[in-house]
Amino acid sequence: MGWMMVLILLLLLLLIELGAEAFVFHLPSGRTRCISEDIRLGAVSVAHYRIVLDEDAASGDQKISIRVSDPYGDSLHQTEGVESGLFAFTAAHTGQYTACFWSPHFRHSSSLSINFTWKSGVAAKDWTRVAKREKLDGMEMELKKLEDSAHAIHEEMIFLRKRSAAMASEELFCKQEDSLSSQSQIL
Repeated sequence: MGWMMVLILLLLLLLIELGAEAFVFHLPSGRTRCISEDIRLGAVSVAHYRIVLDEDAASGDQKISIRVSDPYGDSLHQTEGVESGLFAFTAAHTGQYTACFWSPHFRHSSSLSINFTWKSGVAAKDWTRVAKREKLDGMEMELKKLEDSAHAIHEEMIFLRKRSAAMASEELFCKQEDSLSSQSQIL
């Protein structure tokens, strides 16, 4: 059981670190692409986006628009006709936050490449600023990162246990309802 917990912690730590990587996606002209991130209440989220320019396209010709919304569909950020930008927020609700990109100008058979980085929680923290503020050297900063990551993993495990317990009790309730329903049909 102890090894399983260590393995889970290492996997979660790896996922936190992988969640901080940038990726490039293609946005066909006239289409919308949405990316969602499951974010917990109170987590800080920061994202950067920019068009990866083609050599043969003029930089002023390529623009994107973006809308970021919370789990209830409320807009947190909206920008139109830009080449790059960023957004940041603190999650007011637990759930799926969505960033949708589209090109405001339609061009037949063309697409844009967009470089996108979305960090949340511990990954969104500005560690260089923390190091300067707390006067930490390299090793101390790495230990602080590990401490914060361990705390985030612990919080995530508590959250997952609560969600699992809620789902189990809901499943039990549904089974009891089905049992009562089948018994009333017999009578």
